[in-house]
Amino acid sequence: MAQQKKNTNQKNKNSVTVSRKRIVIIAVAVAVVLALLIGSVVYILVQWQPWANQLDVGPTNGAPHHHDHGHGAQQQILGDNDFDPFAGVDFSHYVEFGEWRGVVVDMESFDDEQLLMAVRANFAEPTDRTVVQHGDVVTFDFDGYAEGLGRLDGMAFEGADITVGSGTFIPGFEEQMIGAVIGRTFDIRVTFPDDYPQNPDLEGVDAVFTTVVHEILAPPAQLTEEQVFMASEGATTDLDDFLGIMFNQIRDMAAMQAFHEVFDNVNFIGNLPAAANIYEHMGERGVFFAQEDVVVFAIATQEGIVITPDDVNEELERFRRVEGEESIAEMMAEIRQAEGDDLTEEELMLIMVGQTRAEFVRSLMFARIGELIFRYAVDSDGNSVYIEARETSRS
Repeated sequence: MAQQKKNTNQKNKNSVTVSRKRIVIIAVAVAVVLALLIGSVVYILVQWQPWANQLDVGPTNGAPHHHDHGHGAQQQILGDNDFDPFAGVDFSHYVEFGEWRGVVVDMESFDDEQLLMAVRANFAEPTDRTVVQHGDVVTFDFDGYAEGLGRLDGMAFEGADITVGSGTFIPGFEEQMIGAVIGRTFDIRVTFPDDYPQNPDLEGVDAVFTTVVHEILAPPAQLTEEQVFMASEGATTDLDDFLGIMFNQIRDMAAMQAFHEVFDNVNFIGNLPAAANIYEHMGERGVFFAQEDVVVFAIATQEGIVITPDDVNEELERFRRVEGEESIAEMMAEIRQAEGDDLTEEELMLIMVGQTRAEFVRSLMFARIGELIFRYAVDSDGNSVYIEARETSRS
């Protein structure tokens, strides 16, 4: 019953789920609170690939690779060139894609109040109240009907949970839950959106949902520093700082969506360049990562974008600032004890980040190209959706 944009990976006609737009606003914010997206060694730089498989890529052996590309391309012999792994590659032999500027990304505006609602919901507790208020976390049953269609297939659910006012369900639904009394059956009357890809047969249809509330949990009116610390996985006790961190995570999810709008329309030609073999031990998953690298570095080559040693040093210093000198010193001591004293400062930092230098460079380039594509992304009306990141303690 919620609005949902077409999603090729999770397409379910009859599901009553959060819209993809609203996922960018609410569900991701909740995931940020609950998942280990903040305050971990998984540095903010690799948030562009939050599936984190990038982090378990084993170090390369440093030996030159020889690979016959076909298509008349010159054979590439790879040396120790972490900063320009695709040097000399003619990407026209491997990939075809059109204009990447102006890809369409569906992203509604959101504000701190919506983020706060998502965070507060995680600390909601039982209440003596029997009447639903805005912001409550409610457990309820619903069953949908429409004139001429009868009972709506897939539009019935027992034990559903919702934060009232979050915008999770279609317009008009949550507003009518305010004032509902526990155990008392009532009807919610709504009209399905004109654009409802989950089930086009319901577009514009007037429906009635017979509903009963079973439980009300009340969120705290204000979050304590301890709750902010818990929600942020120890990243901060400052609420404004935490809201900024969540804002940036949501923003970067939209940027990642923009990149994949480009990636999904790429045509790969034959074998990939030898430089992409860094992931070959990962099977099909590695092929996906390798294809991403090819698209990223093809755009980087087209735009003259490079990652330099100074870029790596700057980002490692950001990691140092975020983690704190005391924490860094402790981790370095542990690594030296395990690995020996002959490691360079950069090698120690990269071990803490969890990547080899080659992987770290590729992550930086992924972030840079993703940001570039997002900068040119537009909504369905052709308006820019780009928003600047906020300055936070994780910046």
